[in-house]
Amino acid sequence: LLSAGKRRTQGLAWSTDGGASFHKYSGNPVVEWLEAGNRDPKVVWVEELERYVMALYLAGDRYRLLTSGDLLNWVSLQELSLPGDNECPDIYPLTLDGKRHWVLSGARDIYLVGRFEADGFHVESGPRRLCHSEVSYAAQSFSGLPDGRIVRIAWNRLHIPSPRFSQQMGFPVEMHLERQDGEYLLAAQPIREIETLWEGCESLSQISLSQPLSLNTGLQALDLSLKMPVRPGARLTLRLFGCELKLNPEQNELTCGTVRMPLQLRPEAQQIGQSGQPQHKQAQNELELRILVDCATVELFADGGKLCATVSALWDPNLPRVELIPQGEPYIESLSCRILRDTLPPVPTPSAGELR
Repeated sequence: LLSAGKRRTQGLAWSTDGGASFHKYSGNPVVEWLEAGNRDPKVVWVEELERYVMALYLAGDRYRLLTSGDLLNWVSLQELSLPGDNECPDIYPLTLDGKRHWVLSGARDIYLVGRFEADGFHVESGPRRLCHSEVSYAAQSFSGLPDGRIVRIAWNRLHIPSPRFSQQMGFPVEMHLERQDGEYLLAAQPIREIETLWEGCESLSQISLSQPLSLNTGLQALDLSLKMPVRPGARLTLRLFGCELKLNPEQNELTCGTVRMPLQLRPEAQQIGQSGQPQHKQAQNELELRILVDCATVELFADGGKLCATVSALWDPNLPRVELIPQGEPYIESLSCRILRDTLPPVPTPSAGELR
């Protein structure tokens, strides 16, 4: 209420006790109002410039980069556009083949890959889309991890019927770059620490499916990895505790409810056009898919993580299994279905009085 009717500005605060309390800089704001609802600053140190860089959302699909040597005095560097995106910029470095590149992304995971030089950010690839659903939103990366990895977490916008909370954070993912057909492509994969949660595994390999098949995993969180070649007319439906993922490798498409995404990326066909939507060519020879399943979401990572999506899907307690439903006899090169142990204590069942 204190800020009602006021223009948004950027201020500085710091903590000396690990975030338990903060001290506001007496000279705030350090960046005055620029236009519209300018907000969501992300600040990183850029060695190439020997300065801090702030990525700031302006309006529409436009973002501004500002620089500072002391976090107090900021000057504008340039403006960039992420067609079809807005809000919540993230900016971080990734190294590929010994060369350092930078990624700038928006809340809807449309991204640019480029490099910093004295006169600003030079785009090398993009804009492209990483996430193909509206559930996953506003992912942000951590800076300064001791092993140098870039790990980020997204906000999953969904309703969870629980007396304790609604909505959730996505599983942490590690970001990396790949180079394909002369383009730099961003990819995400669940962090390797997920292996510490593995408790058991159901697996299949080198089989042609002509009849439905069930894996009785029980109603537990899962980490699935699937490899299958593209065969004419062969399709596969994965039913995960009642949530149906329909895979059509020949048409390079995965659908689940209202979510529709490619299974493999053809970089020359993935450039974002005026409509903000990519166009996709025919799939390649083999499909790779990673799937994380929990009680409220299914998180998808296709083509080595170059294509991602999060689906809102509540478990059906009457269907405690994974089902494979074939069409046209798809061939399964490998399928591993790892059970993930729970990291939280059981949620107590509220009494009737507490519900009232």
